[in-house]
Amino acid sequence: MEFVLSYNSPPYCSVLVNPKALFGSRIKQPQSMLHYPKMSKTNKCQVNERRSANYHPSVWDPKLIESLSTPYNYEVYGTKLDNLKQEARKLLKSTRDPSSLKIIDLLRRLGVAYHFEEEIEEILNLVHFNEGLDFYTTALQFRLLREHGYLISSGTYA
Repeated sequence: MEFVLSYNSPPYCSVLVNPKALFGSRIKQPQSMLHYPKMSKTNKCQVNERRSANYHPSVWDPKLIESLSTPYNYEVYGTKLDNLKQEARKLLKSTRDPSSLKIIDLLRRLGVAYHFEEEIEEILNLVHFNEGLDFYTTALQFRLLREHGYLISSGTYA
């Protein structure tokens, strides 16, 4: 440890500094590490302390958080998930072109389309280019085919 004296402070206001503890082995000499304490009227050394941000204490007790348990049970919710997947598969297979495209778009937006990749591929392979479709359905059909890697030109819909 080394003494680092500030220029205007008496020796009893000196600060013990170990530069290797502060900075590791990155610096060789503490050249500009000076500590400037404030002197009060009673000649006692008063060090400026860092202000607190006055954070409010947490409303969550750590013991309460540790005691929380989840009512999740895979047997109950796993079977419910499988049943919902089967219902969605039946719905995909039972609908025809425009409605099935809207369901595929909905599944993609919900982020669960990866569960039904085979069914989606089957539906997109059977898509017919109907010219009587409204603009939304035509655009949806074009976008879904392009997203799934089908090489389709915009001239097909002209």
